[in-house]
Amino acid sequence: MTLRGRIHQLGVKEVTSSTVKIEVRSDPQEATLSVGDERKFDVDGDGTYDLMVLLNSIIGGKADLSISSIEEDVTEGTVGEQEEAEEGAQEQSAEDQGLEPEGNNLWIWIVVVLVILAAVGFGASKLKK
Repeated sequence: MTLRGRIHQLGVKEVTSSTVKIEVRSDPQEATLSVGDERKFDVDGDGTYDLMVLLNSIIGGKADLSISSIEEDVTEGTVGEQEEAEEGAQEQSAEDQGLEPEGNNLWIWIVVVLVILAAVGFGASKLKK
């Protein structure tokens, strides 16, 4: 696509049952979108979002995307919104692929450490007797 006189490429890298991972290749940026999500991209580094991508649906493993040219200032608020949406979509993608979101692994490690400590304590008490 041509945007403000420059050619930009947008590619689909991965599709799950409810998410799609895309890449804007002019200034490599990736995003994972859930159905209904939109992401904004500053493709020329001028502090203004130039491109918006909306994931309309996923049917039969194919993503239906709407791509729009926009002019919107990049602000802390919009960056935060984009990051929150990205985190939610990545968690959804992990669930679609049968993986646990990264945050849930903490509980597994806590349980493993507690079991090891209990075993060491039990072994130490047996040695004292």
